[in-house]
Amino acid sequence: MPAHTKLYDTLGVSPTASAAEIKKAFRTLAAKWHPDKNPGDKAAEAKFKEASSAYDVLSDVDKRKNYDEFGPESLSSGFDAARARAWKQAGGGFPGGGGGFPGGGQGFPGFGGGVEFDLNDILGGFAGGGRSRGRRAPREATTELELDLAQALAGVEVTVAGQRVRIPQGADTGNSVKVDTAEGPVRIKIHVRPHPSFTRHGLDLTLKLPVTLAELANGASVEVPTPDGPVSLKIPPRTRNGGTLRLKGRGVTRKEHRGDLYVELQAKLPDTFDDAFVEACKATEALYTTPIRDGLRL
Repeated sequence: MPAHTKLYDTLGVSPTASAAEIKKAFRTLAAKWHPDKNPGDKAAEAKFKEASSAYDVLSDVDKRKNYDEFGPESLSSGFDAARARAWKQAGGGFPGGGGGFPGGGQGFPGFGGGVEFDLNDILGGFAGGGRSRGRRAPREATTELELDLAQALAGVEVTVAGQRVRIPQGADTGNSVKVDTAEGPVRIKIHVRPHPSFTRHGLDLTLKLPVTLAELANGASVEVPTPDGPVSLKIPPRTRNGGTLRLKGRGVTRKEHRGDLYVELQAKLPDTFDDAFVEACKATEALYTTPIRDGLRL
């Protein structure tokens, strides 16, 4: 399934639609929004142009293939699919590429200039080539880097085709790095892949931590992963399921700022039930003070 669906959404078809389905969908939209049927309607004209642009890409086998793989970047002037594919395989981080980013490190201050990054091998030269005397400066191009949460929190130094890109601590989805290259300005957009256990809210992190029933009832000291390494967390006795404990200053670091880590305790039942456990569960029925499904309605 292609990772990029905007053009398909424009035509109202699935990314797996056949050429015939794409053609039929475009004809339906064209008949509805054509300027001849909507004279003076700027909104209809805009929708017609949008549908036409989408059809221009998806009706062409090669354009559609490149769009499915690289997304909007493939529509840039001078785009070279072979070069882009080689760059992605080297770890360039196109959307959906999932390529790992070697190396690591911390303490790269700020987002912005001074980073060396040559994208000529990706785009084959902006506007069809390099600058020449009297030619208008090329527009800003964009590309994306995908990071794991741990990489984004720690900061990474990525080497691509001999060039270094420094991503500082605390990078988040939506952040970007603007750099100047010999071919013109490039904005590198950051995308952080979701983590199965951690979620981020600004500089704070929330961890859903599995715990046993005994740890909730009796209390315990458990090891918790943090951006700075594992730390010990003390669970007080008789803590309720879903309770949240805070580890101050153990969240996201960004420049001089530091967030907190909130640990949400999630009780996990045993993998197997024996007779003793079943009988013990029966005894807990008397401990519920209100009906657990009271107020449950559709």
